[in-house]
Amino acid sequence: MNYSERCLENWKENSNKYGAIEWEKDPDFLYYIQANIPLDIGMQLIEIREKFMQDNQIRGGERVDVSNLHVTLALPGRLGTHFQKNDVSYMKSTLKNVFKEAAPLPLRFEGINIFSSVLWAQVFDLSNRLQSIHETICNEIPFSEHPDYRYQNYLPHASLLYGGSGDLQLAVRDFPALECLIDTIEFGRVKDETVSDKFREVIETYQLG
Repeated sequence: MNYSERCLENWKENSNKYGAIEWEKDPDFLYYIQANIPLDIGMQLIEIREKFMQDNQIRGGERVDVSNLHVTLALPGRLGTHFQKNDVSYMKSTLKNVFKEAAPLPLRFEGINIFSSVLWAQVFDLSNRLQSIHETICNEIPFSEHPDYRYQNYLPHASLLYGGSGDLQLAVRDFPALECLIDTIEFGRVKDETVSDKFREVIETYQLG
């Protein structure tokens, strides 16, 4: 099943659940590795989100700020209590090796989708490298005990809204494609599970290309 098919299956599975399941904070989300979305593309995604919310009368929810729009590459720290003291330095050096000769990632954002309580933009990988990078990180940093987010279950996306409710049965999901080059990868720690980047601590950044 290709990415477009997986996105369609995800929409069919979750569109009738949106707003019925409350977004819950993840109690063991500790570390993250993400590709930061350029500001100009982020501003356009924000406009698309606001129009989609207005057109479909979506109420409530916690909006993701433009400064924190990203594509998650991996979540190695979903079981934070098992980490050892030297794990951060190990992850830093491992990620440095993963990204030291990596070229920027060309991505295309096209189409709105949802999990049961998260509104997000679909992310198409124009170089067919995103899945490989994700799996390399999972292999090199095998700390997570949540396989439901890893390997074949990885579904690249850019979260736009957490929570909210609305009727999406007649929703028009398409929007004009936005393309960009991702050249910054961020490795960090979540100090408090929230949408705001105020509670995120950046440990290291990696420049691609």
